[in-house]
Amino acid sequence: MSASDLFGSFLSKDASSILGGLAENLGSNVSAETLQAFAARLNELLQQRGISQESLAESLNVALPTVLEWLKGQSMPSALQLPQIAEKLGIDLKSLLGK
Repeated sequence: MSASDLFGSFLSKDASSILGGLAENLGSNVSAETLQAFAARLNELLQQRGISQESLAESLNVALPTVLEWLKGQSMPSALQLPQIAEKLGIDLKSLLGK
């Protein structure tokens, strides 16, 4: 079962489509431009909402260095983690991805 199938019943059609497309892209190499754009968006959202890097890591049950990699544009969260990040930030997946 793909990530988009798993979350499809919980997400709007647009968000489900975005997640499915992102899952496909994460299966291949993600461009440096995509990594940097996501990092900038995540940094901005964390700062706006006063959420620490540590708090995000703890709520997702990931190590702090993993979150730091996302924030530096060195890697991307998994397609399964993206909806969890959006929920923690109090936004929809589409907003998290800057769409």
